[in-house]
Amino acid sequence: MELQIRKMITVLLPVKNGEKYIKEAIDSVLNQTFQDFELLIFNDESVDGTLDIINAYAAADSRIKVITSQAGFIGNLNAGIEAAKGAYIARMDADDRMIPDRLKTQLNIMKSTDTDICGSWVKIFGDVPFEYLSHFEFTGRIDNPLQFLSYTNFLAHSSVMMRRSFMLQHGLRYENYPCNEDYKLWFEVAKKNGVFYVEPQPLMYYRISKDQVTKKSDAEMKKYAAVVTAQVVDYINIHSL
Repeated sequence: MELQIRKMITVLLPVKNGEKYIKEAIDSVLNQTFQDFELLIFNDESVDGTLDIINAYAAADSRIKVITSQAGFIGNLNAGIEAAKGAYIARMDADDRMIPDRLKTQLNIMKSTDTDICGSWVKIFGDVPFEYLSHFEFTGRIDNPLQFLSYTNFLAHSSVMMRRSFMLQHGLRYENYPCNEDYKLWFEVAKKNGVFYVEPQPLMYYRISKDQVTKKSDAEMKKYAAVVTAQVVDYINIHSL
């Protein structure tokens, strides 16, 4: 498959009815210290003012591409992998914010360590009493990702940068595991010997709010997390025989 690389990084941002926070999210991308990016926004049939907001940004900045789709969150993530013109894909949620050096920091890691999936610590903010740091004890290159995936998803999804060529080479896409589509994807990446890296500093502000899908679907989230965990454990057991 020919890769038509026109930008170094594609920021992939799906949104549905995100008028409340989408400006903050977009501004945090435009204010990055690294500027060789495209911002690919998938609008999932928003019925509020989201489309007007993102169209206004796109009219003022040619790096912003707006695609209206009925494919849903997971479908739009996969469409973004296909449509991306960047060598690397940086995930972004519509209610989160990037630290100004996020793209530059992760790009340097990806290029200097041959990393395929790079995440980071995140700052929690929003509907919480105070901001706090969310982090994992293991950082740097993760030499045995299956071991960690057997009991936890060690990556904050919106903090992740992916090497697009690795995803295309191995035919890797998000699957229908509600609220755990990323956990399932990391499992598939690990099976293909993908290289994981966790940067031990917060590169994202991760918002907690009562409107989040994960807050509304806690039971479903736990259900599918248990399914993926069981798959990882079974895989390890089979391949350790």
